[in-house]
Amino acid sequence: MQLVMMSVLVVADTMPSQLLKNAAKPGERYPVIGLGTGGYGATADQKPECWWDICDNGSVAEAAILKWLELGGRRIDDATSYYHHKATGRAMKKTKVPRNEIYYVSKVGPTDPLGYDDTLAEAESIRKVVGLDYVDMLLIHWPTGGQQGTIAANVSSDPLCNTTSPTYDEKACRLSTWRAMVHLFESGFARAIGLSNFNETHIREIVDSGMLLPSLMQIPYNPHRYKSHARMEQLCRSLGITVNGYSPFGVPDLAAGGGSRGGHTWPPSVGEKSLFDEPLLKDIATKHNASVPQVLIAWSLEVGVSVNPRTMSPLHMKENLKAWKLKLSSADVVAIGAMPESTCDIDPNWYECTPTRTNCPPQCCNKPPCTADAAGNCCAGGGQ
Repeated sequence: MQLVMMSVLVVADTMPSQLLKNAAKPGERYPVIGLGTGGYGATADQKPECWWDICDNGSVAEAAILKWLELGGRRIDDATSYYHHKATGRAMKKTKVPRNEIYYVSKVGPTDPLGYDDTLAEAESIRKVVGLDYVDMLLIHWPTGGQQGTIAANVSSDPLCNTTSPTYDEKACRLSTWRAMVHLFESGFARAIGLSNFNETHIREIVDSGMLLPSLMQIPYNPHRYKSHARMEQLCRSLGITVNGYSPFGVPDLAAGGGSRGGHTWPPSVGEKSLFDEPLLKDIATKHNASVPQVLIAWSLEVGVSVNPRTMSPLHMKENLKAWKLKLSSADVVAIGAMPESTCDIDPNWYECTPTRTNCPPQCCNKPPCTADAAGNCCAGGGQ
């Protein structure tokens, strides 16, 4: 396994940051550890956590963001489809941390329509609801409209993006949306712009268009879900696109049965349901007097991928913020990278399963198991 050391800035005891390229303001830097805020439960006080504004007025999201900033965290990973922008806005107003020290990330789509004017409208909503004059990073959440990479009925004012119209054109819609993103960058609303959950083909579409290239690509990234990204990672690095990983712990609150998206099963040879229970990771953590989450974060940073662990626990936040100081050995990194992935062939009903040429994650169709298309692609446009 070839290690990829990230270009970072380290000053005294402060967290490292990655220098962004392409569509980013000169000198823009990305803190390597952020707070994920995509709590997707729909009922308060139940697992998985509900961070939405409809659950106790977004109290979980507001408290978590405030505590994260109080403890020294500075990057917040948000999205319009996380449904707690009101709570985010309150936290940003209440915190004593100056705005220019906070790195705020948000995303447009996919439950809101994509397209040129609709993207600008979403940005305006972020401006008003969160109460910010600018965002530090704005991403296109998924390459198509609808839930997580599926093409769903979504009425857009852009004829290229209106999935109910015969004028709908998936590729042209992506480029129209990216054109709006470039406008938001050039107008100063976004200090940097990027993508989330796009694939190689989608990236090459932007390259071929001649428009500004993204500064960041956000993808699921953990030892049970990363080898399948190898080619896209290589493409991103060759184009100067920084890779940022979400779900660094592998969605532990969905690993057990009874979760909103079900549990999962696979043969013991693949590993434990939760990365937190993996004997290898426990042994490495014990050796370094660290926690398993810290080992997972340190591994991701060692291979050049920044992370967005989600938690509402102050104790876990403190652990996560210290993880960049943990130095794994080369043998540790190689051993973690050799862990098997949880593929959709093994458990096609698992939300975070790795796509194969025959089976896809359950969010790729209305009724799992979801099959790949003739080209081996998953979800809309393939390759997810």
